Amino acid sequence: LMSRYEEYLPIQKDEHGRFKAENSIGYKHAFLHQPIINIWCKKLAHELGKTLLKGAFSSIVTFDIDNSFAYRGKGFKRFMLSTLRDVLQLKFKALSVRFTSLFNIEKDPCNSYNYIFDSFKKYNVQRSIFFFLNGAYSSMDKNLPITSSLQKRLIQQCKAHAEIGIHPSYVSNTQPTLQHEISSLEKVVEQPVIKSRQHFLMLEFPKTYQQLLSNNIAQDFTLGYAEALGFRASTCTPFYWFDLSKNEKTTLKIYPLGLMDGTLKEYLKLTPNEAITKAKQQIDWHKKYNGTFVLLWHNSSFNALEGWKGWNTVYEEILKYLNEDFTS
Repeated sequence: LMSRYEEYLPIQKDEHGRFKAENSIGYKHAFLHQPIINIWCKKLAHELGKTLLKGAFSSIVTFDIDNSFAYRGKGFKRFMLSTLRDVLQLKFKALSVRFTSLFNIEKDPCNSYNYIFDSFKKYNVQRSIFFFLNGAYSSMDKNLPITSSLQKRLIQQCKAHAEIGIHPSYVSNTQPTLQHEISSLEKVVEQPVIKSRQHFLMLEFPKTYQQLLSNNIAQDFTLGYAEALGFRASTCTPFYWFDLSKNEKTTLKIYPLGLMDGTLKEYLKLTPNEAITKAKQQIDWHKKYNGTFVLLWHNSSFNALEGWKGWNTVYEEILKYLNEDFTS
């Protein structure tokens, strides 16, 4: 389960080449929602009359910055094409906000950074990470170029409040671009970049992790399913990746994904109230077994124009619940 042996085997994948939750043994045998390895370890320790190694529940609040701004900094060509698209789709509200945000009359819909920074203080967030998409523009990679002064200022602003990691581009899965993406980000943050999470949660064993290791990445936060809640490696505890193809333990530390905003809204189609309930259930498993809960949110997931109205409440309820004591 932890080695992800089943993902090395030939199996049908989704449109992004991802291993599907429904093909996992955890899904097929209805234990995907449980950190079954942690449960087994606790039971084994009890049978042996031993106690587990001391540990405490912790959490890491992380943001994937796929698109730093909805409208700002995109350049004339992208601006005109997007404006034409809004006109053809009769998105007049979006069209209005596009112009008002460009002239700083109204805040850009994806500019939620001050709100995020304030939430860290309000809810006593102990550890946070921003993962910046830094690939060349493509159909799946649409962030501002890192050469943009606007993007550089934003990265520095985020660095003052959190750790910075790389969000390897979609293209990096098929082209040798990762080294450049990391090195250019390092120049901006003026420190080594050793944390990573794959764009679209694209993860192929063992290729993806071998590529991260060859680029000096020490921690990865990808291991979860986009379309389903649960524990992809059946544990809520960070662990070092074991490379089955080489039969060796590596130095890459894996932080299993606890919850992603898009899973709740886009895949499971939950209402905000339903999402809060599901999120608390997921957090409870981590609290019960002293795990590390990794929250994945996006700066764009507060944009009411894109259907996220009310989801700031979900985000804040999650942060609030992380600080509450667990009661079984």
